[in-house]
Amino acid sequence: MVVWGGKNGFRSALADGAILDSRTWEWTLIPSFLPEGERGRFFHGATVSDTGLYIFGGESGLKDFKASVLKFDWLTDDPSQQSWTVVPTDTQPIGRKWHTQLSLPQGLLIWGGYGANETYLPTGALLRNLD
Repeated sequence: MVVWGGKNGFRSALADGAILDSRTWEWTLIPSFLPEGERGRFFHGATVSDTGLYIFGGESGLKDFKASVLKFDWLTDDPSQQSWTVVPTDTQPIGRKWHTQLSLPQGLLIWGGYGANETYLPTGALLRNLD
């Protein structure tokens, strides 16, 4: 299980989280340092795949709907090598919140959600080549 982001009582976005090891029932903290220009998020999507944790969409507390994809590479046993990156994509869907997000062998599927002015977005994209 992975927990990341959210907001506190002051509508400030959080950028911390943790990973639960279901074999030992121990939590490991996820580093909260993000790439330059990125902030914590809430109302975002989070998907775990064989290559890492992917975050898309959400807000950072400024009514800015995020359209970037963040990847956390956690598949190393050395925590100093774990890092966040912004993943360039071949298709860039509109920034959104409260959307559906699914990891598929072909890539990351993003669908629905709400954009600016709380408008429902009946659109999506399949983001390929994320690794």
